[in-house]
This record gives sequence, C-alpha cells and structure tokens, in this order.
Amino acid sequence: MRRILVVMAVALMVSIPAHAQVGDGLAAGYDQNVEGISLRYMPGGIGFEGIVGFQLSSPDDDNLDSAFDLNLGFNVILPLSTTNRFRLNGLGGVWIFLDQSENPNADDSTDMAFVVGVEPELFVIDNFSISTKMGVQLYIDDEPNDNGGTFFETFGPDNDLFQTISIRYYF
Repeated sequence: MRRILVVMAVALMVSIPAHAQVGDGLAAGYDQNVEGISLRYMPGGIGFEGIVGFQLSSPDDDNLDSAFDLNLGFNVILPLSTTNRFRLNGLGGVWIFLDQSENPNADDSTDMAFVVGVEPELFVIDNFSISTKMGVQLYIDDEPNDNGGTFFETFGPDNDLFQTISIRYYF
C-alpha cells in the first residue's frame, strides 16, 4: 500500500503543470562545455547566456610556473519547442579559452569556438533543469609553436552524456 501511495505522489508531482512557460526569467548554473558558472536570461522569447570559468594550477615541479586559465562563453538561446517539463533550445554562440602555459618557455594560447546547435533541457522540478549541448563548431586552435589550426567539428556528448551536462536553477 505504501508503494502505491509513493508512486501516486511521484506521478502527481511530475504531472503538475509548470509555470506558464518553463524556465522563464533569470537562471544560474554550471555549464560543462565551457566549464564555468553560467547566468541565463530567458524573457519568454530569445534568451542570452554568459559563462565564466577559471582554473588555477600550481605544479609541484620548481621548473614550472603557476598557470591561470580563463574560459568565457556567450550564447543566444532560441526556444524551439516547449512542453510542461521539457524544452528544446536552438543556440548559437562564441566560446573563448585563454590558456596560460605552466612552461615558462612556451607561449600561452587563446582558442575560440563559434558554435551552432541544440540544447535539450529537462525540468526535473519547476525551477531546476538539466541539459546538454550538441552541434557543430568552427574551432580556432591557437596552439603554441604553430601546432594549432582551424577545425570544423561536432561538439556534445560522444560516448558519455555526463561529459557535457549542465545544471541550472531558474529564479
């Protein structure tokens, strides 16, 4: 009997309609693609997302320097389809990766990605969502010593969906 009540309660919670439009307003979260904290504003139509991430590394080797890496992202979000608990977003954006070398004899690098793709977004509860981004990108790789290049490639989950998962809370 207790199991039936739990199943009915869960079914009721999942079937309760979300807001007039799921995921409207301001949201904060973590974006795994750019590896940073994201702020998203969805006013009901086209939305915008800014992402900032950083990493500081201090190697144990005395011959290496500490390095500071900065990741920046800006996405334009277009809701393509919305239901009570799911939204499919189209997106376009620019992601910038500023990598400082730990080797004092090597150059730092600045990589850029111009991205176009989709983002399925599942609302676990009214204000909390999980999503992943996938699509194509023009990636400009500024590797030190002329080992870089420009690549047209895909991005998103290859064999591991959790590699590119993002979480978000809408206020």
